[in-house]
Amino acid sequence: MTDYYIVLVLIISWFFLLLIVKTILRELQTHNFVKSFTIYHGILKYYMDKAFDLIYKDRILVYSLEGTKLSEEELNKTSKEFIQLVLKFIGPKLTSELVRFFGDFDTLLFNIADYFNTRYEEDSIREESLNSLSENETRG
Repeated sequence: MTDYYIVLVLIISWFFLLLIVKTILRELQTHNFVKSFTIYHGILKYYMDKAFDLIYKDRILVYSLEGTKLSEEELNKTSKEFIQLVLKFIGPKLTSELVRFFGDFDTLLFNIADYFNTRYEEDSIREESLNSLSENETRG
């Protein structure tokens, strides 16, 4: 009978030991993510810049030169294309790393979309075109 208690205590001890090791490993992983923040941020920013440049030249530049913005429907479509392009650039392995870094896939997508929207709103070519058009109207 005491053998069963010893085995039961050993099993429970192993269970708690595994739980403690798992917790320590999770904390180390979180610590490594924090230490590697600039690396993850730099890699993601590089590919987002690259994707934005391609999308901008292909979809947005024409509107910017005219001093107009995309329609809401076009903006949503372009934003989705931007997100898909970034995910293709970074690949599945880095995507899974970034998902773990951000906590979940939706947060990663939100951050990518936020980057696109911020860059789109800060479009200097559109601003210059608007200024040029307004100067021409005041002169003319």
